[in-house]
Amino acid sequence: MDNDTAAGKETGPKNGRKHTHMPIQEASNDYVRIENVGYDIWQIDEILFKAKISQSDIENIPREVRQAEVRRCFTTPIEIFPKDTPEQDTFLPLPHWFRKCTLTLGLFPPPLEARLIDVANEKFDNTDADIRRLIEKSAEIFKHNLTVYIELKRKWQSRFIIGFECATALSFVIFCIATIARIEGRFEMSIITSVLATAIAVGSLLCYGSVKDNFETQNKLLFDKYYILALQNTANKLSNCIGNRMSSLRQRFEEYVRRIDDLRASGEKVKTEEETSDDGSYKTGQVFLWTQMLMWLPERIAGIEEHLRNIMQCIAYTHAAADLTGFRHAKKIFFYSLPLPFFILAATLGMAGCGLFHLHETVSVFVLLAWCAELMLVGLTICFAVQISRLSYYNPDWNTPPQVFKDCLDTSQWDVSAKFNIYVRIPARVQKAIAEIGHKDGQIGRP
Repeated sequence: MDNDTAAGKETGPKNGRKHTHMPIQEASNDYVRIENVGYDIWQIDEILFKAKISQSDIENIPREVRQAEVRRCFTTPIEIFPKDTPEQDTFLPLPHWFRKCTLTLGLFPPPLEARLIDVANEKFDNTDADIRRLIEKSAEIFKHNLTVYIELKRKWQSRFIIGFECATALSFVIFCIATIARIEGRFEMSIITSVLATAIAVGSLLCYGSVKDNFETQNKLLFDKYYILALQNTANKLSNCIGNRMSSLRQRFEEYVRRIDDLRASGEKVKTEEETSDDGSYKTGQVFLWTQMLMWLPERIAGIEEHLRNIMQCIAYTHAAADLTGFRHAKKIFFYSLPLPFFILAATLGMAGCGLFHLHETVSVFVLLAWCAELMLVGLTICFAVQISRLSYYNPDWNTPPQVFKDCLDTSQWDVSAKFNIYVRIPARVQKAIAEIGHKDGQIGRP
């Protein structure tokens, strides 16, 4: 599938299907097991890393490491100016006008999304890197399946058209033999071949509907049973994994809220000036760390959401480009299929103009019937190419929906950062703590 998949660990067939382990990160034991459902279309079968974060997973990390992660998250500067200036573009130097057009039309790899992904990787580093890489691997699987699906559709389009044109060509060759036999005076041979050419044409006419139905059935089976089902299964696995990570982070957030509320009731021993850090900021206090967790945990979820949004935008670009490529190939196959039937049409009409048919001869009547059948078959072949090409590209039942992941990812069940109400909960606790402090100060010195 790609380099990572090729380097993955083969696990052998399961229920007749090929399975492969795809590494999520380099130098890591995090894998997803993907399976080939058929036609080289892959789906995520199992996610082999821990999606949920427990309280011990956070608190077993040394305090300085956690605070370093928080510091990196909130102090990473936002890159204002793009890097893709002509001076830095040493890999693929392009004319300025071409660069401007491609960036405007979105034909270049999307620079904004690429920059945002780089900023997120710098901002969060290894924090939730497994989820971000899983999102990227899911996008790679989608792109691979989309490419395979488009190739299969074009392959079947060309095969069905070529198959029908072969019947037309065979009928034309037999018709030419019948005509030549009639000219040479071999009347029996001419009658036999004329009847055979007519039979092929009539048989093609009778089989037209069943062949088209077979084409529709194969494409629908490919779309419903393999392509879209693999996409839905992959999206469901991804959605469950992201949902579990967000849910567990939400639970950790509520735990720290509860701890801070309990501390406000019981009180925390404030360190003396000698025990504070060098800048006197009380960074070693429990409340300080827990309040940082209240800010950091929702930011982690927001980082997952933003990364998913950027990848979804890249997928939209990929889908649009693949759709354009599929249209070009479908059009190319259609136009490449036209010369043969038009050549046969011209040659068949030319034979009529040469005065080869004489209705007073019995043999010429058979040749004339074969000629009419050949003209009918040529017209049928052109109609078949038009209909198959139109079905192959324009049929909405076989096309990938533009918002395919939006339909498959159950985001309504996620604990997204907007549900934390952090803009209310933290200020409310600060306000309440100050009010309690003021109330206690007003009671000092009273009997």
